[in-house]
Amino acid sequence: FVDKIKDARLRQYLVGATSPPDVYVYEGKMPNITGSVAFGMRDIRSKTLKALISSLLSAQIYSQLLTKVKKSLFFIDEMWLFTEIPSLMNLINNLSKRGRKYGNCTLVITQRVEDVVKTEAGRSVLEQASTSLIFRHEPESLNVLKDVFKLNPSILEFISKAPVGVCLFKTAGQKLKLRVKPTEEELEMFSTTPVRG
Repeated sequence: FVDKIKDARLRQYLVGATSPPDVYVYEGKMPNITGSVAFGMRDIRSKTLKALISSLLSAQIYSQLLTKVKKSLFFIDEMWLFTEIPSLMNLINNLSKRGRKYGNCTLVITQRVEDVVKTEAGRSVLEQASTSLIFRHEPESLNVLKDVFKLNPSILEFISKAPVGVCLFKTAGQKLKLRVKPTEEELEMFSTTPVRG
């Protein structure tokens, strides 16, 4: 798998996967990924195994997104979980930097911006975002937001007090206050707050 990766920089991130015990984690031929695919690792408890699986999947997806697909979306939920895996953070950073050239959009979600910016790659991903939606943050995060997104004190105060569903929409040099209101169907499908009856 690693030997077939065309990008030399990408290959170097995964060199550890070519020796035991990591080399035994995956055997066989990697499937050709087409259409929309979601990978969930909720049931995988080992951090090491989660890191290896994430790296292998990311490398495969990265390779396809930058060579075979005309337009695509690479979506990473809870990015802060990957900050302890430098090779994976470098992959995400590389994909977000090079992706636009290939019609790829990288969408990153994190509730812990301060953890993401502790890594050089994570900070780079956030700083180069062409569009950001910044929802309410705790006061402890405000200095990081100010530094990374170049926000003034009045906007920081707005972010610290924003009600649920209200955010700062930052794009193309513009900053707007935006309210995100889901439809009943979306709320039923995606809400993480259980309905109390």
